[in-house]
Amino acid sequence: FESGTIAAAFGGTTTVIDFCLTNKGLPLSQSIQSWHDKAKDKAVIDYGFHLMIGEMNDDVLKQLDSVI
Repeated sequence: FESGTIAAAFGGTTTVIDFCLTNKGLPLSQSIQSWHDKAKDKAVIDYGFHLMIGEMNDDVLKQLDSVI
């Protein structure tokens, strides 16, 4: 996140959206936390995540409300 957000800032970009990959069988919140950990203390501009859900089932659907 550090080099990418520095490059974005030099280009005038103030926010980036990264794809947050999920791991099959793990809670969505765990994947999101992993991406937050990657960005923590490294991002120099604002950032957000686009959740990439690799497996859709009833359990995943139930988790969506809590991660939006």
